[in-house]
Amino acid sequence: MSVQNELPIGTPGELLANARLKQGCSLDEVAGFLKLSVEKVEAMEADQWGQLAAVYCKGSARRYAGFLGLNAVEFESALDTIKYTEPPVKSIFSQIPSPSSTSMRGFRVLSYLVATTFVVLPLVLAYTHFAVRWSQDEPLLTESTSNVDYIQAATLPANPNGSDNISILDIELSADSWVSVTDADGRQLDAQLRKGGQVYRYQGKPPFQLQIGRVSATRVRLDGDPVDLSAFTSGDIANLEVGVSHSG
Repeated sequence: MSVQNELPIGTPGELLANARLKQGCSLDEVAGFLKLSVEKVEAMEADQWGQLAAVYCKGSARRYAGFLGLNAVEFESALDTIKYTEPPVKSIFSQIPSPSSTSMRGFRVLSYLVATTFVVLPLVLAYTHFAVRWSQDEPLLTESTSNVDYIQAATLPANPNGSDNISILDIELSADSWVSVTDADGRQLDAQLRKGGQVYRYQGKPPFQLQIGRVSATRVRLDGDPVDLSAFTSGDIANLEVGVSHSG
C-alpha cells in the first residue's frame, strides 16, 4: 500500500489481528496470500510464534504486515519482542551403547577424528573461502554458476518511442534474508525470505522500492553498479529507493 499507517503499541500478533479486522480481511484471504494454513495465521495473531519454524518466523510476520500495509519500520520494532526457542540439538553419539570404559574412550577418540576430518574441516575451509571472497568484494556467485537464482519481472510492453527505461537489480545474499522489491509501476517483484548463497536478479522500471531484512549479509547492484545501503540501514534492516526513472 502506498500509505502506511502508524502502529499503536501492542504485540506483533495484536497489531496484525487488529489491522486485519479493521480492514475486513478474512483469515482465509491472509492464509492464501502467505501460503500458510489458517491455523498458522491464527497462531501468529495469538503470538504463539513457537508454532512456526524459527527461520521463517519473522519473515512470515513481515510479509503479513506488508499485506496489511503496516508501517515496516515501526512493525520491525514490535518484532523484537518475539520470543521463540530453537529445538535442542541432540548429540549424534547419544544413542551409542555403552561398552567398557576403555573401549568407550577409544571409540570416542576415533569418532572425533572422523567427525573432524569429514565434517568440521570441510566446513572451516568453505567458510574461509567465502569469507575471503566477501571481504575482497568478489561476488560469491557469477552468472555462469549453475545455481544462481534469477527472478525476472513480467515482460513490459514495448514503447514505440523507445523511451521506456528498464534496469537490472541484483541482490546477493551470503545468509538467509527477507527481500522485498517493488518497481516504479507498483509491481511487487518479490516479498519473501530468500536463501543465502544466491544472487537474485530482478528486471523492471526504476526506481525500485527495496526492503532488506539482513543488510550485513547483503550486497545490491543496480545495472552492475554497487548500491551503498549504509545510509538507509537501521538495526540491520534497510528501507530505500534504488535508481531514478529516466524520461525519453
